[in-house]
Amino acid sequence: MRKWLIVLISMICLSGCHAAGTAPERNATNLTASPLHTGQPLIAEGHTYTWTLFHGENDSESLDYISNLEDSSGNSYVRINDIIHVLYLHEHENYPEYELYLGRISDDGGKIALIREGTELNHLVVKIFDLTTMRKINEFNLKKADIVISPNLQTYVYTVQDTTDDGIYQFDVVNKTLKKLDKDMNDANLYDLYPYNKPAAEIQDYNVMKRMGIDFTPVETFQSTVNLMQYRQNIPITKIKASSSLHSQSGHSYGPEHLIDGDMRTGWCERAKGDGVGESITIKFGKKQTISGMELITGLATSEKTYIANNRVKKLKLQFSDGHILMLDTYFIEQYFDAPIIASSIQITILEVDPGKKYHDICMTGLRFF
Repeated sequence: MRKWLIVLISMICLSGCHAAGTAPERNATNLTASPLHTGQPLIAEGHTYTWTLFHGENDSESLDYISNLEDSSGNSYVRINDIIHVLYLHEHENYPEYELYLGRISDDGGKIALIREGTELNHLVVKIFDLTTMRKINEFNLKKADIVISPNLQTYVYTVQDTTDDGIYQFDVVNKTLKKLDKDMNDANLYDLYPYNKPAAEIQDYNVMKRMGIDFTPVETFQSTVNLMQYRQNIPITKIKASSSLHSQSGHSYGPEHLIDGDMRTGWCERAKGDGVGESITIKFGKKQTISGMELITGLATSEKTYIANNRVKKLKLQFSDGHILMLDTYFIEQYFDAPIIASSIQITILEVDPGKKYHDICMTGLRFF
């Protein structure tokens, strides 16, 4: 299971939160003015967008994601785990979701190959999905090995060792044929057979996780007309309330509504005395919902400087309206619950914090339930 799981300057100032932006001083809290500051990703049906796949991980989870680089707000991104989760649910098969991982996205951005590897399986299961319809369009088994996949997802190459049939093999999905290639295993680099369309070295991406100090490597670039943002699913929230919020500063507010506005350049900060332990957020869905997990971008991740400067959540308590209580560490940005919970509201209480280097306000940038 992929766990989970990521100030007015005056003598009357009551709390010192470093607001969004790049300047480190309290009197320089303005965000750069931008017409994109709407919280709405720039995705239009039928339009061709350029996406880049990034690979990254922290100590707890894989953080691979695809990003629409035409959206300089950094809001148009989808984690690979989200895509896998949605396709897994659409498949309606009985096996653990954590057995799936990304094989490759087709060069036209229309299909994806997922690979299932289980301890009880003596082979790999390759599942190809149509990203527009979310339907599985093909499935086949291959030997357990590192697999190199062609850009159109039609050819699969792998190495067999320690048997009488040692060699490099190629499986053709269309013709359903398996053949042994005339290549020396010791000299051949399988990944040279089907290289990725590498992005430019100077590529710029504004994803919020980068502002949290996580390193990412661009893997491939592809163009797609598919609305890939449909995979970033969330349960609609009808009301959100905080135990306290920092007063507006320099025209920027820090109310709890910024946790759910979809804009990772805004955030919520509390204004109680102390380090924020005991402060809470109350979420209402308007009706009972089935909740499988949550994503929390803790800290004021509007810039790398603000993320470091302010307190971040280390541990929190979730109290559900049905009586369930969960204690969660925030080492995981995205956390799946052990079992779905049906509830109409949740209260989130801060139990522990990671201290900021400059200010004592605790902040969060984004919150999503799915």
